[in-house]
Amino acid sequence: MICYALIIYSGFDSVLSAGIIGTAASFLPELNKQSAYLKKMPPAIYCGVFVGMSSAVIVPSVGFILAAGILAGVIYILSKNIFLGMGGKLGTMAFGGVLLVSLINWLL
Repeated sequence: MICYALIIYSGFDSVLSAGIIGTAASFLPELNKQSAYLKKMPPAIYCGVFVGMSSAVIVPSVGFILAAGILAGVIYILSKNIFLGMGGKLGTMAFGGVLLVSLINWLL
């Protein structure tokens, strides 16, 4: 949501918005070095950033981003142990979330 908001309301491009949020997320494990939960947050956040990088032409509203982010999160959780060692999995999961919401939106 934050990445999409930065793109729409601040005028930043998608790469800069993703970079800002990705950099901020990378520091989360430093808040509490013993927390296993905080160590797992940056990849999940970055998957959401990929959803937020979607073009405003494709993604018409904030609700669309929210739905796509939720679906991408579900895909992330369900396939967490499937794509071990493969590159591009976060972007692929984000694409899956946006694609599924686009398909639902088109069908309705």
